[in-house]
Amino acid sequence: MLILDDDEDRHEEFRRVFHNVARKHVYTAAQAIRALRNSPPFDLVCLDHDLEKSAELINVRDPGNGTQVALFINQRLDPDHYPRRVLIHSKNPVRPSRMAALISAVGIPVTVKPFHG
Repeated sequence: MLILDDDEDRHEEFRRVFHNVARKHVYTAAQAIRALRNSPPFDLVCLDHDLEKSAELINVRDPGNGTQVALFINQRLDPDHYPRRVLIHSKNPVRPSRMAALISAVGIPVTVKPFHG
């Protein structure tokens, strides 16, 4: 399982909920893209869109955003590395639908679940 989020509290929530599942936690779009490219296919990829807190949390200038990851999956990820499914859990009211369209266009099942909390 790959989890992209900029909020450490959300990472903790994923750790609690999926405590018996192998997880890779990342905070930036670049980290997520590297993990997708260099790992066997993930069973589940959880994507946030807005990653502003990552810049402060891990001291990077530009953490990117979830749409960059969705574009990478759509345009550049080798199909042998496609995740089995994707969950988009962003608070952003607009961008998740574009992310979902990009990912589902290559045949990957996508669920959009706004994150409340």
